[in-house]
Amino acid sequence: MSDFKCTECGSTKVKTGKLSGYARITRLLASSNLIATFCGNCGHVDAFKVEKPRRF
Repeated sequence: MSDFKCTECGSTKVKTGKLSGYARITRLLASSNLIATFCGNCGHVDAFKVEKPRRF
């Protein structure tokens, strides 16, 4: 994500991390982790993405 710019602090340092455990997306028997994109400077979360959307 080369064009990332934090809306809170203006930093261009982007990080990603995986939410797992109870922070999963579930529907009936399908589930998937969430991937978060956030500012590496202030921690503001920019976006969430479902890791395996084809399961749904």
